[in-house]
Amino acid sequence: MYLGGEQAFSHTLHDFFISCSWLENTNNSDGCGSAEKFGRANWAGPDNNINIFYSLAAFQVAYFFLSIIASTLPVPAGIFMPVFVIGAAFGRTVGELLRLNYPNGVIEGILTTRVHPGIYAVAGAAAFCGAVTHTVSVAVIVFELTGQLVLLIPVMIAVLVANAVCSYLQPSIYDSIIKIKHLPYLPDISHSSSIVIFGKGFFRELFPKEEYIHQESIN
Repeated sequence: MYLGGEQAFSHTLHDFFISCSWLENTNNSDGCGSAEKFGRANWAGPDNNINIFYSLAAFQVAYFFLSIIASTLPVPAGIFMPVFVIGAAFGRTVGELLRLNYPNGVIEGILTTRVHPGIYAVAGAAAFCGAVTHTVSVAVIVFELTGQLVLLIPVMIAVLVANAVCSYLQPSIYDSIIKIKHLPYLPDISHSSSIVIFGKGFFRELFPKEEYIHQESIN
């Protein structure tokens, strides 16, 4: 349904960000169950016979290539929302895998920390979107979208690390599109060394060679 366009991005994000686990078909606080707040049939099939990890993997692969095709077409198309949803799907996959391996939570002494896949989906969406666009402001967008400031530390760490790694490897998606399509853009600001060289050349044009050497010897 999500590949056919019957599910909007807002509904898909709601399924990704929901805190309960897709693996548990119960209506308690841990499992999403078959309640209307979660469209299980969209991911596990109408008969609940499809593995959710297969659905998540197919979703990520399909939307990854479809987003590439859509962003290169000569028509106005946004890149922020598709990238945001792909990151949420990847984070949801990681969260569900951890929930599968630690069904009772991570036990450290007398403390037990439950694994909430929705938190991983939020961090994955922010990190992937920040890495592609090379922006940190996506973290603020996530906080406004979810209204959960308790996720401040994990989301900021994920965004900063992803942004730093991708900034070192390649330019942002916007700069890449500009260079590929040969669109006009403002060049980068020159470094201070080039300004000094330009200043020396400027003074050589104003003063004769002997006078310029004399001025340098005085200084």
